[in-house]
Amino acid sequence: MPAHSELRITPYVLLIAYGNPLRCDDGAGLRLAERMVGRWQATGTRLRHLAVQQLTPELAVEIAEPGVRTVIFVDARAVEAAAAGQEPAALAVLATPLAAPEASSPSLGHHLGPELLLAYAALLLDGRPAPPVWLVTAPGVDFGHGERLSPPARAAIDRAFDNPSQALPRLMAETEGEMMKDEG
Repeated sequence: MPAHSELRITPYVLLIAYGNPLRCDDGAGLRLAERMVGRWQATGTRLRHLAVQQLTPELAVEIAEPGVRTVIFVDARAVEAAAAGQEPAALAVLATPLAAPEASSPSLGHHLGPELLLAYAALLLDGRPAPPVWLVTAPGVDFGHGERLSPPARAAIDRAFDNPSQALPRLMAETEGEMMKDEG
């Protein structure tokens, strides 16, 4: 019997969707994440999906888990209704790479954004490199009370996967490719 056994860590994508589904388009990120989960499950990509109303410091522990290969935050972003009609690009789903801020001691304020959460996670990595992190946002124009999505938000989510050269399909394909390399 060997002196120690090697622990095999299964790699996975950590998908953290956040928003308030009772504030109309604030729930657009949650809905978009559900679609992303469905597509990744269809390809067999391993993932952990967390849906929360707001980001909290405890999520840093999830990000720092050894099996996490990519972290994707999914949220809504406010778009001016007038600009949305004139700028079709404003109504696209966007994917942006993120990095932890350079500050050496993150402080907790009233609002915790993804970058600050990454700074907390960096303290827990024990010298391991941080996984790639992305912020995917769906446009929103109505943040009033209600569970419905506005037509622009709904349309953006419906179109998010139409063109493979768009940001979200490219990100998902690249992530699937990285996961396959880890398995091989």
